[in-house]
Amino acid sequence: MNLNEILKRRYSCRSYTNKNIKDEIINELLSNAILAPNAGNLQSWRFVVVKDENKREEIASACMLQKWMTQAPLHIVVLGDIIHLRKYYKERAELYAIQDSALAAGNILITAASLDIDSCFISAFDEDMLKRCLNVPENIKPFVVLTLGYSNEKPEEKKRYDISTLTFFESYNNSRQDKSIFPVKDKSKSFFNKLIKHAK
Repeated sequence: MNLNEILKRRYSCRSYTNKNIKDEIINELLSNAILAPNAGNLQSWRFVVVKDENKREEIASACMLQKWMTQAPLHIVVLGDIIHLRKYYKERAELYAIQDSALAAGNILITAASLDIDSCFISAFDEDMLKRCLNVPENIKPFVVLTLGYSNEKPEEKKRYDISTLTFFESYNNSRQDKSIFPVKDKSKSFFNKLIKHAK
């Protein structure tokens, strides 16, 4: 698969088979995670790999009782060391920790898709419950839970707004299109019309 195919293949999977992910693949996922851009190359990210079934059930409970998560044979929790960043970036430390963690998580998701592994990005959780479950120290903050495994569902085609409706030139709200980037399209078949039709 080329990069475009990999990005199109990735989707939020919420139903998994019981097939386990090999340790060498987990190593590849994490090795690629730390290639992500990060603030000052301080590498504030931390990772907790969870394969234990009981522990995955605890994580699912901490994630607002999303029980479907327990089907995934692997959870990777991405956390950030805010104290480490605060030494250099003061009040912006938490923002940078969030950005670092999100970028690392993105690398995991893309790598997984390239290996025919499915995933979901979960950011809704009770932070205190999750920290207790994983024995996370005070100075470390969880930002993302990733479920990973082999899909047991047929994904729907991704629905995204037309990029020309989301992009501005030189300043925000200047929507005068650069025709070399976004060719003129038949407005009667716009993405918005398709969305409205799909919703009916």
